[in-house]
Amino acid sequence: MSLSQYKYYLGSKVSGPYAHKSGKATIHYQVVASWHSTGRSHTVRCKLSTSMGGSHEEGVEVTELERFTETVGHSIGVEGIAALKSDMESATEIQVAWQKRKTNTDTFNIPGPECGSQTWGLFQLVRDYRFIVETRGWFGRSRFHTTELREKTFHYDMLVQDDPDDPACPCPKFDRDKGEILSLLIDRLGMRLDAFLADNNQYRFRIGPKTYAVDAAAVHLQPVTLTLEDAPQIIRELSGIGDATIQAQVDVAEILDRTDLWSTEGLSPLVRESPGGQTKGETP
Repeated sequence: MSLSQYKYYLGSKVSGPYAHKSGKATIHYQVVASWHSTGRSHTVRCKLSTSMGGSHEEGVEVTELERFTETVGHSIGVEGIAALKSDMESATEIQVAWQKRKTNTDTFNIPGPECGSQTWGLFQLVRDYRFIVETRGWFGRSRFHTTELREKTFHYDMLVQDDPDDPACPCPKFDRDKGEILSLLIDRLGMRLDAFLADNNQYRFRIGPKTYAVDAAAVHLQPVTLTLEDAPQIIRELSGIGDATIQAQVDVAEILDRTDLWSTEGLSPLVRESPGGQTKGETP
């Protein structure tokens, strides 16, 4: 599969719907995690390292946090919101931080390969939360209030597209075939790299001037631990690991289905039981 189809590897993941009961209110919620491009990419070639500057945001907009507190807190109170967060972390297995959004401006050094070219693109994990507050009104009829949050998280993904045959400085010809797209997991940073199958049944991939290899048969069975020596600054900073030598888990990248963030049916996907969702606190 070509790296031009990378969007199908990223995709999005829907968690829920779930339901949290608090007093006379029920909070229905759903979380969609998806990878968004930060608009930052850079091509390096011919041993020439360069820098990729720019900015990216992390956290939640203040106005969204205020609207959430007003809509949800009005029904369940401050203690109820704390209980909701705890319940969400248990149900979704993610950390619910919701820090106020800030803008990070930084410059990353991108090392050039010995020959050919590499294009580095930066993606960020974004979580969309939708909440529907259900309360009972007159004659037992339900009333619904909706609010949403978008969180730009502290998790990143790098796409490294490798072109050893770049006409500007092509690599010497050797026996290689297009292999897989490999996935590297380094703490809070993921990487997707174009790998080539060498004649000794190894997947070979490059990060800047360094070439790494993993056994093709082994990595298809389970993740393989690999040591990255002299890891580039961009990897150290985005992963949160400052060491020059870093351990990475290497796997074959999964194909994830792309899913629309929200159904056009409105409230119904969250309120009703659905085959793809779960409802906490109720017996099916």
